[in-house]
Amino acid sequence: MENINIREAVTLTKLCAQIILENNGETYRAEETVMFIGRSLGYDTEVISFPIGFIITIADEEDTINTIIKRIKSRKVDLGAIHEVNDLSRKIVNRSIDIQEAIAKLRELHNKREKTSPLLYTAASLSPAAFSLLYGGGLFDAFVSAICGFLVQYVYSNFDVDDNYNFAMSLISGAMIAIIAIVFVNVFNVGNTNIIITAAITPLLPGLVMTTAIRDAMRGDLLSGLARLAEAILVAIALAFGVGAILTIFYGI
Repeated sequence: MENINIREAVTLTKLCAQIILENNGETYRAEETVMFIGRSLGYDTEVISFPIGFIITIADEEDTINTIIKRIKSRKVDLGAIHEVNDLSRKIVNRSIDIQEAIAKLRELHNKREKTSPLLYTAASLSPAAFSLLYGGGLFDAFVSAICGFLVQYVYSNFDVDDNYNFAMSLISGAMIAIIAIVFVNVFNVGNTNIIITAAITPLLPGLVMTTAIRDAMRGDLLSGLARLAEAILVAIALAFGVGAILTIFYGI
């Protein structure tokens, strides 16, 4: 791979960090990727990242310094994108890929619009259904839970709600699930509302965010850990508030 100028190095590292953080990757992963790439290209590299953005500074032997600050405006969960960035970063460090080709692939990956596959809808339906059976529900409970999961996934996939997921969409999802459960149980006079609601919201709970928060805190990155912990708590509160509001309206509890 040919020698590259400092601006290309900044572009390359920026795209890597941006894709990792936008797809809910760990902050330490973004930092390590930037450091490995920058130093492998012969530049003095420093980086600090947060769940909502990052700062990268790259300097050459003549102390020519380039710094970039990037805010992460939206996030989603796409482990495939993180895997592709990791794979490209290894190729860059090993100098087995042309720099322009690497930048082009990263830009293509960043601009790629995720298409919702039938498999995603299937998983979104089967997961709540399985939880309902695990919680002691019957086939009717599993069926209604599957409907809840399908409709929630439909909203997520068709209304471009990535930016508002943390609170607003959790609130709406909790309310949707409670309404569907109450309507089906009262219309057909069978099933358990509590089991249906509990099973349907279980896949929406922020387990990944909570795990990442604990991992960041244990690594000494307290700022990122606390930020992700606050996010997880807000999502859980929003889900509970959405469900609770509907139950209060229908049952006065």
